[in-house]
Amino acid sequence: MCGIAGVLTTNNQIDLTDSINTMVAAIPHRGPDAHGSWTDEQAGIALGHTRLSIIDLSESGAQPMVSLSGRYIVSFNGEIYNFIEIKRELSSLGYNFKGNSDTEVLLTALEHYGIKEGVTKLHGMFAIALWDRQLSELTLIRDRVGEKPLYFGQSGDSIFFGSELKCFFDLPFFAKSIDQKVVGLYLKYKYIPSPYTIFENVNKLEPGCYLTIQRGQSINNVEAKKYWDPKNLLESNSRYTGARASTSHIDIVENKLTNVIGRQMVSDVPLGAFLSGGIDSSLVVALMQKQAREKIKTFTIGFDEKKFDEATHAKKVAQHLGTDHHELYLRPNEIGEAITKM
Repeated sequence: MCGIAGVLTTNNQIDLTDSINTMVAAIPHRGPDAHGSWTDEQAGIALGHTRLSIIDLSESGAQPMVSLSGRYIVSFNGEIYNFIEIKRELSSLGYNFKGNSDTEVLLTALEHYGIKEGVTKLHGMFAIALWDRQLSELTLIRDRVGEKPLYFGQSGDSIFFGSELKCFFDLPFFAKSIDQKVVGLYLKYKYIPSPYTIFENVNKLEPGCYLTIQRGQSINNVEAKKYWDPKNLLESNSRYTGARASTSHIDIVENKLTNVIGRQMVSDVPLGAFLSGGIDSSLVVALMQKQAREKIKTFTIGFDEKKFDEATHAKKVAQHLGTDHHELYLRPNEIGEAITKM
């Protein structure tokens, strides 16, 4: 988990360095390993990033990152699971890479293929902010199903965005005005549906979409473009429906899950998994251990109250799969003591 933030403005009175530092300082929990910022006062743009280092722990993976040509700058939260395949493809086209990060591959792919084609090549979870120096355009991109959050809004002539709403709270130009229309939605659904937020003039970028904003343009005059829709996916895969035996469907699902989990196991730090002993986590752990060279670490939270405790089920699964298993039992007094901190 990382965090991104940024400001795009035509107001010369706004201190961009102070603004981006304020925004990044509000979300240190999203990236405890490092933080960085990039500003261009003349262009009125500032990008910020907090980093949780998973792939390429060196400085060559630090963000915000400038493309090899110098045209694009990116701040990116998430992980690109197929970056090795994309890197191989780009290398065959003559691109050279300074490091081993998925960020550099992502940035190069968007520059080479363009945003519309480039984003469809990305398999992963991501919230991306991409600044185009040549066109003075900011593009915000969110992953297919919205695993990574991305909020954006406008106040006067300033556009701002971030991984959390709290990025905006201490900005002097951000008005914490409650959107009264949204209160009704919250009371009806018990949550605030996209693209709305609790604040006026602040939205969530919807999953599978990207939004391109030129400097000086109002967000009211731009429309997010959808690059992925599950309905289209279902229609394109309709050839599988009723055309194959149930065993083939099982094979298809197993192969898909094996490939997806294998891609997500690419890491420069140790990997583990929460294991409850239920079907979902047991299946994930089984496919992880199947592809791992060493015992993977599994973790289970247990309770002394037997009707809530699943640790015994998890332990049996861990023993069967041969994982390096760890148990932590939480007791009522520990939970109570943590409430104040939370």
